[in-house]
Amino acid sequence: MRILLLVLMLLPGLAWADGHAQVEKQPVPATQAGSTLAELTELFGEGGSQAVTAGDALVGIEPIPEVAKAANTYAVGYYTNLTEGLVHRRKVFEWQYTSSLIIFFVVIGIVLIGLYFSWMQFHAAKDGQVGETTMEASKDGFKLSSPVLGVVILVLSLAFFYLYLVHVYPISEIGGG
Repeated sequence: MRILLLVLMLLPGLAWADGHAQVEKQPVPATQAGSTLAELTELFGEGGSQAVTAGDALVGIEPIPEVAKAANTYAVGYYTNLTEGLVHRRKVFEWQYTSSLIIFFVVIGIVLIGLYFSWMQFHAAKDGQVGETTMEASKDGFKLSSPVLGVVILVLSLAFFYLYLVHVYPISEIGGG
């Protein structure tokens, strides 16, 4: 059954090959070296097995100047586009690198300021300057003092740095291996 199915599948291909095996390609005469495709089609016939194909037209024939110019224009445009894309991607990566450095130093600055403020609160609590929790709001500003304020600032600074490391600046291996 499989052999019969295989033979039935191959028969149309064999019939097509038989019909095209009898085609004799005629060489392009040397006197026709500058001929156009239309002249060659007229020389070899309009249809059927004697029709000129693109491969036949390229053998021993000078290229058509308009086609060569269009092909060159296309190639120049194609490679110009690839080059501009590469330059653009490189500039994007350079900006991403620069902006990530800027963001990193801003985050480190914020964390260091938070650590300094918490140190100031611990130092003030150690010297006895902060004894009880007081909060004052006026037109001149807002004032808060508490013995636990240093701990709160320290926790907020470290939590901010942790969130930055986990969500903004994750370190992972390239390649996903």
